[in-house]
Amino acid sequence: MNRFSFWLVWAVGLVPMLVASFMFFTGMMIPEQRVHSGTLLSDQHINDLSLVGSELKQRKWQLLLTKQDDCVERCEKWSKVLSNLHTALGKEQDRVKLLQVDLSATTLDRNEFGKLGTAIWVVDPLGNMVLRYTLSDEPSLILKDLRKLLKMSRIG
Repeated sequence: MNRFSFWLVWAVGLVPMLVASFMFFTGMMIPEQRVHSGTLLSDQHINDLSLVGSELKQRKWQLLLTKQDDCVERCEKWSKVLSNLHTALGKEQDRVKLLQVDLSATTLDRNEFGKLGTAIWVVDPLGNMVLRYTLSDEPSLILKDLRKLLKMSRIG
């Protein structure tokens, strides 16, 4: 019984390591699913854009609605939706700031203007643009993702 226990302890520790190494090096059996609904962004910082405003430099999570000239009705609708979404956060709503940026009124050059477009952005307290949503996405998906981010984050 003593020898069996010894090998059982080694197997419990070694088998998961071997399986994880196999998955890492071969790429097999890695799930394709994701847990977020928006488009995940990497290496994009709010300070990289020429958006001016002290509101953008706060140490809070931000829901940023960027709108162009052609977005009037839908952007008004989304302004109300984001306000309701902010209220739906409950006790966490103090950690999130709602902002709207009219891209036609900023001093962005054409490349930066094309990068942003009309969309909803989730910006973390450090200024990193984390997720991007189109105006055709469901508000409940944004709320779900934002709740997950706020639950996991200790900053902001």
